[in-house]
Amino acid sequence: MASDYHDRTEYLNEVERNALGMCLDHLIYIGEGVTYLSYLIERWLNNEEINPDAVIKKLAELERKADNAKHVLLKHLSETPSLLQREDLMRIVLIADKIAENVESAGFHLTTILDWHPPEKISNEILKMVDKVIEVINTLKDAVRVLSINTEKVAAYVSKINSLERSIDFVHRRILDIVASEEIDLRVLLRVRDFINHVEEISDVSEEVADAILILAMSR
Repeated sequence: MASDYHDRTEYLNEVERNALGMCLDHLIYIGEGVTYLSYLIERWLNNEEINPDAVIKKLAELERKADNAKHVLLKHLSETPSLLQREDLMRIVLIADKIAENVESAGFHLTTILDWHPPEKISNEILKMVDKVIEVINTLKDAVRVLSINTEKVAAYVSKINSLERSIDFVHRRILDIVASEEIDLRVLLRVRDFINHVEEISDVSEEVADAILILAMSR
């Protein structure tokens, strides 16, 4: 009986490790999308050429990679109903999927404002926000890496994400205030606002993922 219990425990531990590895893979693919978005934004702000059709195609490709990773994980979890953390892991991956959606939406809206060249005071704030968003995504991945071994580190990473998100909110509001004060065509203004809002939403959703990760870590 003791041997059976030990074998069962080892099996569930391995299932959980595999699930966490898949969860990390999903975030890595999402991170690729965020990195690509950052690259596009830098090119745009440097007045470098961008092919809108190529951008939309690449963003769709990156989202498909993240979707595939999500489906692999969900299939794995559906086949292991005895895993206690199954619902928490599902919640993490489903919330994280919204990050990929916002990356694609931000990229699309960016392609609609390529002819608008923001003044330096706006460009600097956009770059500041994007750098912080990338830091949020990298910290999310770090939190998942230590999820099964160090709850205190998970809590520290989540606290860092919460702090970054507040900072991003502040920069986001400042960008919108500056944009609103500029003489910009209304159609362009609305598209710029949509673009900025989707970039900021990446950090909002990431904070939700971080909270779900912390809940999972505390319940283990």
